Amino acid sequence: MTSLSLRKLALAAALAVAVPSAALAMPCESERVPAPPRPTPAGWRHESARERELREIRRELRALEDERADFHARYAGRPGKIRKFERSYASRRAELEARRDALRYYAWR
Repeated sequence: MTSLSLRKLALAAALAVAVPSAALAMPCESERVPAPPRPTPAGWRHESARERELREIRRELRALEDERADFHARYAGRPGKIRKFERSYASRRAELEARRDALRYYAWR
């Protein structure tokens, strides 16, 4: 065998090893493309304004709870700040719960 044949054989062996491993490689998280949104089926009923408002209130309540947890984690040793925050937290939560209860009341009428 000539040296050219040996080079071709070595190249073929290297490609034979590299191609299956490249084909089996998984893409990185940053390279993955999210799936496109699925189309809405025909006759699909969209949510009402009341349902949207309830969903928005639930989202705001979750955000308020997250904000409270973050605040308590940050200012654990400062009772004055916590008392002040708890007053504003209680009033905001009461507003959101009143809105939610009003929407629930009207839903049952």
